[in-house]
Amino acid sequence: MIKNIIKNLLFLILLIMSFSAAKADMNDPLQSRINPGIVAKLFPSAELLGAPTGTPPYIPVYGTDDNVTIDETILAKWRIEFLQVEAREPSAEETNAKIASLKKTGFKKEIGFLFSTYETTKAKGYSGDHFDIIVGLKTDGRLAGSVIVELHEPMICPTCVPQTKLTALHDTFKGANINRRVNLNSGTGGGRGYDGVTGATISATLTTNGIITAAKKILRQTGLGANEGPFYLDVDSFLDYNWSELVNWGGVVGKSFTNEGILKELNPETEDYIRNPDRNFTTIYAGLASPASVGKNIFGGKWYSYHVSQLATGDNLLVVLGSGLYSWKKNDYKRVSLVQKDKKWKFTKNEALKATALRIKEKPNLSQVGLLRIPKEWGFDPLEKWSLEFSVNEKFVNGSFRLNYELPKQLITGDPVALEDAGLRPIKTAFLGLIRESKLSGWQSEWAKQDYSIIILFILLILLTLFLVFQKRLTSNKNIHNYIRFGFLTITLTWLGWIAQAQLSIVNIISYAQALVQGKGYTQFLFEPLICIIFIYTLFSLILLGRGVFCGWLCPFGALQEIVYKFGRLVKFPELNIPFWLNERLWVLKYIILMVIAVTIIIGNDWSYSLIEIEPFKTAITSYFDRSLPYVIYAGILIFIGLSTERFFCRFMCPLGAVLAFLGRFHIFDMIPRRPECGNPCHLCEKSCPVQAIAPSGKINMNECFQCLDCEVEYYDDSRCPPLIFEKKAIQKIPQN
Repeated sequence: MIKNIIKNLLFLILLIMSFSAAKADMNDPLQSRINPGIVAKLFPSAELLGAPTGTPPYIPVYGTDDNVTIDETILAKWRIEFLQVEAREPSAEETNAKIASLKKTGFKKEIGFLFSTYETTKAKGYSGDHFDIIVGLKTDGRLAGSVIVELHEPMICPTCVPQTKLTALHDTFKGANINRRVNLNSGTGGGRGYDGVTGATISATLTTNGIITAAKKILRQTGLGANEGPFYLDVDSFLDYNWSELVNWGGVVGKSFTNEGILKELNPETEDYIRNPDRNFTTIYAGLASPASVGKNIFGGKWYSYHVSQLATGDNLLVVLGSGLYSWKKNDYKRVSLVQKDKKWKFTKNEALKATALRIKEKPNLSQVGLLRIPKEWGFDPLEKWSLEFSVNEKFVNGSFRLNYELPKQLITGDPVALEDAGLRPIKTAFLGLIRESKLSGWQSEWAKQDYSIIILFILLILLTLFLVFQKRLTSNKNIHNYIRFGFLTITLTWLGWIAQAQLSIVNIISYAQALVQGKGYTQFLFEPLICIIFIYTLFSLILLGRGVFCGWLCPFGALQEIVYKFGRLVKFPELNIPFWLNERLWVLKYIILMVIAVTIIIGNDWSYSLIEIEPFKTAITSYFDRSLPYVIYAGILIFIGLSTERFFCRFMCPLGAVLAFLGRFHIFDMIPRRPECGNPCHLCEKSCPVQAIAPSGKINMNECFQCLDCEVEYYDDSRCPPLIFEKKAIQKIPQN
């Protein structure tokens, strides 16, 4: 009676819980949600905010551009004057103060925009609720950063995954060029990708995608979006190379001539004697230094950033390195020309930038280092082949030679489909070559990335379905049943749980229920393909057979408990036998736990985050016990209890089990066979049930049954089942003719 009342109350609470939703401040005006702290983090040099503009709204930010180039001549003169007046060198603080004052232009310029993911894209998280993240975008199309203002994700909480980890992931995308394709698997700043927030990877995926999508929309709205075509130069990705690797890769190209060699190259008909014919005339290299994989390797991260900051939008950076008698810097670089197709541009001192020392590993002995800016106005295309032409005007030789350069394919990026069609990337396929991965987007890409895991899971579910359909054959041999079940549970624990991270949780059920009742949509759940498939399979199995299919076969933590219990029997650990009357009363405990969790969620109490931790799944499965000591001790205690009694947590404490047990009451089929003698006088199945789901009357409580089929093994065993033994003896007594 009490149990039925609790179950009915539970249904009512779950329904109310589905409608409960926190009131969001994100509905307030955008300008009221942007405080000085947010502005200071995203735009440290901001001095003024404009009024909200456009639909969706964005707020212009005015201030001083961080990338203003300082005239080194003015700074040098100031140092000389300071030394004359103060009779000492200026300190670092005084120098920085002077630089800051030189950056002041006397007027404020637009340096970026502030906007929210909420107004811009209405993006939703895993919970199905909108989130509010303030995003900063610079006028050059690069991300200034982001700040989380409001988030309602079930796995982002102090006791689950701290919000600081999600913030750290978002920060790795700072500086990403929104004009170009952003790799959402890792930040352009060397980010850790979504694995950095293990346990909340879907929340990480959806929030990051919301930031990038919102930024792209604002970039188009402000008219700053670039139309670069399907291909463009990848200046952000970084591949670490030493000097020889960089040359072999094609990042830089070079030639080397002796005095005799350059004479044969330029004036092969000349047979005059030259002095020192084997002396090095020139060893010279050149390459496009704009891409980080070239420039950052050559100059190091700090100075590469400095050199790139001197470029205007659309400019390219050329590096020329050399040694020997020949000086290509002579006459202010007038000896150097850039050639592409039928165009030829001569460099002058106006295109020359101050170079810094080489910092590449295994750097060569090159005495001449030069940096040349290729202005956007020249119409140079970095993706096309080009040459550097060096004019030679020496006493013994005249003419010109060229270095031919072709950009490495890895530095050409853009639309994935176009790259593959052009042969610049290998065609990636998923699901055994049936689907082209590059044509997918959003959750479809996530399914493609996990194609092998999805195939393995489908095989696993097909096998389980066959086991249940042909369970009579499976249970007719005790040894075969034991081997198959133990093997399946081992796969469930090791692969499904620890490797594939597909542990269904009460958090999933609550999120699904809220999305269904409140109409929040389901797309966000598709980013978690394995959990999605398991949930659908569990839903059908609930309707057909009840709770036992998931809890008994597909729950990784349940599998861990059963394997631990079997180990306890192997080492003869003392067994704890709970009386049936107490076992029956302890069943109610999991419903009470679920009700408490539901109530705290309804009233919006933060205790709900702590109560969800009653499930040790995150500690024992998702995090591999790599959590703070209290969580590890709690999970360890439950596992230790499992040595003496089977599935203690599943039977008495699991809130997910409570939901499934409640919903499983309405199943269609009862596939475990019974005889009239079951319970009276025979109690063999009752004693063999490891979770005491069979009452002394012989009736099986399917709400507590884990479909382990141990009772069915006894049912078909004619050497142990009393009715079968009696029947067998009766047949033997019949006289044979």
